[in-house]
Amino acid sequence: PNSSARLAALLSNQVQLAEKINPQDVSRLEATQGYGVSTAPSTRVIYLALDYRKTGSSGVGVDNPNPFANLKVREAVARGIDKNAIVKTVMGGLATPATQFVAPFVTGYDRLLKPLSYNLESAKKLMVDAGYPNGFNLRLDATNDRYLNDALIAQAVAGMLERIGIKTRVNAVSRTVLFPQLDKGDFSAFIGGWGSTDLGSTLISQVMCKNPKEGWGSVNRVGYCNSDVDKLILQANSSFSPAERNKLFSAAMRQALLKDYLWIPLHLENVIHGFNSRDFAYKARGDEYIYTWEIAPR
Repeated sequence: PNSSARLAALLSNQVQLAEKINPQDVSRLEATQGYGVSTAPSTRVIYLALDYRKTGSSGVGVDNPNPFANLKVREAVARGIDKNAIVKTVMGGLATPATQFVAPFVTGYDRLLKPLSYNLESAKKLMVDAGYPNGFNLRLDATNDRYLNDALIAQAVAGMLERIGIKTRVNAVSRTVLFPQLDKGDFSAFIGGWGSTDLGSTLISQVMCKNPKEGWGSVNRVGYCNSDVDKLILQANSSFSPAERNKLFSAAMRQALLKDYLWIPLHLENVIHGFNSRDFAYKARGDEYIYTWEIAPR
């Protein structure tokens, strides 16, 4: 599970194939004779999620009103995150800025959907307009062993939030600690990841109002609920027309992402695998699966 140990095992020939090579280790591996790196754009979107609950939000203090319940604060965060800088500096260019819930090669992806552009001054003004001229304190939760450079991404996001007045402390812990914590509602903002090739099931589980009886909103941890968006998603999933379905999906995503700021999509991870190129030929898959029959001996 440790990325440094994986790389060391590969370079000492204890293993012949290693997944999740850190972007900062790619150049070293490529320069080492007898080893190769294979990358592919993945389905996994890394995103920043904000709590919708009005009170009881632990990352800002359970006794304080939750500032993220204010639409202007959520928009300020969305405008204050420079995702291109994260891709360039943290991911070494081995990622793609994200605009929505799924990757561009997934059916239903809206190529006309444009995210808000990074605008620091606009973000600062929105914080003032929202009633937070001096900002507020925030604990930003993240994993340190689940996604590529996850703790570093959280630190970068924290630095950007500081610029708009949100004094941010990063809490980067193991996934075995964080995911149960999120399930209990112990957060105000967190860095998450989602990978799927099915937009319909993604919207049902991530976006719809939580309804255990119907199976809706099963991983909607932030408490987002918009009945109009629910109707669009249900209409889309019951339509036999691909064009109509995609049109409805797009309307739902535009409301959730560009008007309600449910998520701030950051980037799409690249699949980065290292392998022994002396003995094997190998090509990484965007779905993150490793099939043995696709590994060819030389």
